[in-house]
Amino acid sequence: GRKPRTNNAGSLSTSSGRRNARNGVGRSPMCKRDEVTDGLLVQDAKEPNAVSSDGHRVQDAKDVSSGRLLNPFGGNQPCPPSETHFEVPGGSLSAAIDAYTIAHASPNSLTASKKHGASDDDAANSEAGDVSVKLGFGQWCTEWESRTVTIMRQGFGEPHFCGGFYNTIVLSTSTTDDAIKSLQRLCAEALRQHEASKKARVNVYSWNVKSSYWNKEASIKKRSKESVIMPDATLSRLHSDVAGFLSPETKAWYDEYDLPYKRGYLLYGPPGCGKSSLIRSVASEYDRSICHVSLADPELKDDGLRHALQDVPKMSVICFEDLDAIWGRDREKTERNCLVTFSGLLNALDGVGGANGALIFMTTNHRDRLDKALIRPGRVDMQIQLDYAVDEQLAGALRRFFKEVSGEDAGNFIANVRAAEGGRRVTMAMLQEHFVQHRTSKLEEAIRDIRLGVSDQVDAGDGGCGMWS
Repeated sequence: GRKPRTNNAGSLSTSSGRRNARNGVGRSPMCKRDEVTDGLLVQDAKEPNAVSSDGHRVQDAKDVSSGRLLNPFGGNQPCPPSETHFEVPGGSLSAAIDAYTIAHASPNSLTASKKHGASDDDAANSEAGDVSVKLGFGQWCTEWESRTVTIMRQGFGEPHFCGGFYNTIVLSTSTTDDAIKSLQRLCAEALRQHEASKKARVNVYSWNVKSSYWNKEASIKKRSKESVIMPDATLSRLHSDVAGFLSPETKAWYDEYDLPYKRGYLLYGPPGCGKSSLIRSVASEYDRSICHVSLADPELKDDGLRHALQDVPKMSVICFEDLDAIWGRDREKTERNCLVTFSGLLNALDGVGGANGALIFMTTNHRDRLDKALIRPGRVDMQIQLDYAVDEQLAGALRRFFKEVSGEDAGNFIANVRAAEGGRRVTMAMLQEHFVQHRTSKLEEAIRDIRLGVSDQVDAGDGGCGMWS
């Protein structure tokens, strides 16, 4: 019988969480802004005839019917037929509507925080670039397709130091024959604008085993295929295959013959030769996220892996790195922390994400250590070797870091690298380190003084050419 609390945009809530929070009668947002700012004046819920300021009756807290949720504002009374509402509880669409509202509805309630990865020094020296702004609680209106759309961000429940309020966004407009389609088009436009604003970035996800969801770890700069220094034939072969696979004609062909629409690639070769960089360039070129699956996670099992691949975000590149470090050629485990079975991996790969245009990349330093069942056609459709740098790559690396490079300069650099210790087996990671050490040097010195860091090389991972570099 205690008093219900109003939620943060005018709806009712109690400290018992969202369900009990919505026991009262929510207020429709189809009203003037000055009416909303007054909130709801709710009398004691013990009084059977208590009413809110807009005339809705507040149910007694002991009334069984008060547990029903019949509108998106926390109430147990249905919305009038004259109104159409879309509730957006969270996820990428919520983020898109959030950004769309800021851009088009001039909201006056916002939340601000320092952007992820920004240092205190960066924040101090920047006027606004390192501050992230998101939509706060409240209600605003915008015009869309000759109709007024009300956008409300509301919160339910008591604030908590871990998760804060449970909050949703509700889009509302007057009911017409085209109201639902119109709001759908608004959501689609918000998503389009939101994705367009992130075109220069690639999102990197990892699978959170405990919570069973893809966790966004980073948003990294795109890497053009021209920046990946590899033999032209290698780059052209891979990118041509990916482009052809993702074409509408190819998808239609797969659909016609009822084949799983997915493509698998195996990148193999010594560590530090650019396998991860190549994956990043593919994700960048085709506007895809990178979803990294760690088979060495001691909490990941067969069902968890299957769930991860079935729930993979759309438009993603799925990445399994260093498979030779997990299993040997006879399927024996070489990584003791891995609980995923070999058959569990095969089954997960065969049923990946509904096979809706999935790009699956597997990497290994030793192809000969992999079981043939893992890399057979259908699981791996193309194998690409990334070996030690050839002369073409040495010259390309020099031209990338120095603008004015003649043919003679390139020839001298190649000769000096090959004559240096370890110069016959040079990885791209070693070359990158050479140019890092010569970042303030002139061209002549970078050509003469070869610093490959051979003594510091460790035969593990993909070195400095990983997707994070």
